[in-house]
Amino acid sequence: MILLSDRRISAIPLGDNGEALVDVRQVADLRVDDRLADEAGAYAHLREATVQRLLAAQRALPGGLRLLVIEGYRPLSLQTTYFESYQDELRRRYPEWDSARRHVEASKYISPPEVAPHSTGGTIDLTLCTADGIELDLGTIVNASPVDSANACFTGSPHISPRARTNRGILGQALSSAGMVNYPTEWWHWSFGDRYWALSTGAARPGTGRWICREAAVRNRPVVRVGPQAPGVRRLPNRVESAVEEQMKSGQRAGRHPALVGLVAGLLAHRRSVGQWIARPCRAILNQPRPLVAVGTRGTRDREAS
Repeated sequence: MILLSDRRISAIPLGDNGEALVDVRQVADLRVDDRLADEAGAYAHLREATVQRLLAAQRALPGGLRLLVIEGYRPLSLQTTYFESYQDELRRRYPEWDSARRHVEASKYISPPEVAPHSTGGTIDLTLCTADGIELDLGTIVNASPVDSANACFTGSPHISPRARTNRGILGQALSSAGMVNYPTEWWHWSFGDRYWALSTGAARPGTGRWICREAAVRNRPVVRVGPQAPGVRRLPNRVESAVEEQMKSGQRAGRHPALVGLVAGLLAHRRSVGQWIARPCRAILNQPRPLVAVGTRGTRDREAS
């Protein structure tokens, strides 16, 4: 099992591929849950290629089932807040753990900020629901922690009901066939184009030169709408984008950037525990994915996968 604390992940070169962020609330074929909604709507944005893969996964599901998107893009500052808060919780519950053990255990539930998949816009937390929006049994709630669920949140956990195991299999088959990769400690967390995906798929092998991982700086990137009912172009509010980009440059810690204090405070006020804050989604593949180019090159239609 590869964890996000694995140093091979942070060693993978990264860069932004210039790909648009899509507001999935405007995608007619996808359902979006608002339990983690923020004022800026950041939670409902994903990279264009990831959205296309979700649509492919949706088409692969049995009739009557739908993907239910819970969280996509997450500002880096908020990611840092989540990670540090969960480490504090583990410190209280397991005072005998040293900092190295605590870092690894925390990474089973919340990514270290330096490799944060959600901050790339390529990662999603999601589940399955009926056509009427009723969530299916997948063994645990979305964002159940390993500690609180006795590891039942692990995708391959044997400690869930046969029905939940079947539902996880349906979800996994659809997303995997679309080219997405699951984080094995969280059945709901799927991604395309981030560094974890690159390591898991072998796209990060030296000399391949084909894939590049995208990260959180998304300032002024166009946000496009996808689907028959969604023409036009929108932008993710610059107060969120600018804060994320500036924090990446300055290395400030979470919660100290004034532009995000309100967002973080609002989330903390409405969630009683870290286990209620966090959520993660899934992935799918283009029937004919557009070609990708190596780091440092640019093309009009060619993209660097990140």
